Amino acid sequence: IRRCSQCGADTTTTFRWCTRCKLAVYCGRECQKSAWSTHKPVCKAATREECMTLVDACNDQGLPPLQRVCVVERLLTLRAGAPPRAVAAMHNTAGNLYQDLGQLERGLHHLTAAVDLAEQIGDMVHLCKTHGNLAGVYNALGQYDRCLHHVSKNLEIATQIGDV
Repeated sequence: IRRCSQCGADTTTTFRWCTRCKLAVYCGRECQKSAWSTHKPVCKAATREECMTLVDACNDQGLPPLQRVCVVERLLTLRAGAPPRAVAAMHNTAGNLYQDLGQLERGLHHLTAAVDLAEQIGDMVHLCKTHGNLAGVYNALGQYDRCLHHVSKNLEIATQIGDV
């Protein structure tokens, strides 16, 4: 299920992608036109630095998750050369935003990518946080055995790094 980046309506039958960035999806021309003023800077951001500035602006302005997720997805497309820790953090943020939007499978995709990267680079803090976030998604999905696994991993890592 895709949701309109502007109004949040279900777009399972018909939808319009932003033809430039291919990240935002809209239920119709009206929503696409009304979203352009906030989507334009995201769509036209050419560098990772520009996107990071947009992420900060999104957090400061309190933009809704549908618009913030477009910023994070755009940032992930520009991740070439980004430190692995930053990419893991971006995936974690995207996973949380998708969870907030009820798109749990997409959230799992990003959170799993964040765990993989955090494990590769040995970033125990991000690994701990991401296992906690994964536990929340699996709980929402009713997959309590997986939820418990990630809660256990979260607690184990928190104990190792002294964050209990």
